[in-house]
Amino acid sequence: KQTRNILRDLRGKYRLWLLSNTNPRHIQDEIEKKYLFPSLVDGAIYSFEVGCRKPNENIYKIAMEKANVDKVHESLFIDDLYENVQAAKNIGMNAIHFQSSEQLKKNLVHLGILKDIEL
Repeated sequence: KQTRNILRDLRGKYRLWLLSNTNPRHIQDEIEKKYLFPSLVDGAIYSFEVGCRKPNENIYKIAMEKANVDKVHESLFIDDLYENVQAAKNIGMNAIHFQSSEQLKKNLVHLGILKDIEL
């Protein structure tokens, strides 16, 4: 729930995109039915549609292209898998290794993305 609130706070201020290693059945059976976040983002890049998966660096480049990101250093990637975060950093993206909603809030405040929140 806290992560959902963070997404709501960021929506409208930033472009939010979902980047997921997944397949069509998982989208229909899990993501679209059980999770609210697809309705909170501006778009989604699914590995099965683009032909590569995280942590392959090409998927991050494809995501930036689809999201119309011109400057890689102006993007932020958040993921719960360390190797995916490292791959994003390798191409110049800012990246946060998600471990908890509280930690994510602190990281976003530190980056100046979120302000005036209770920690």
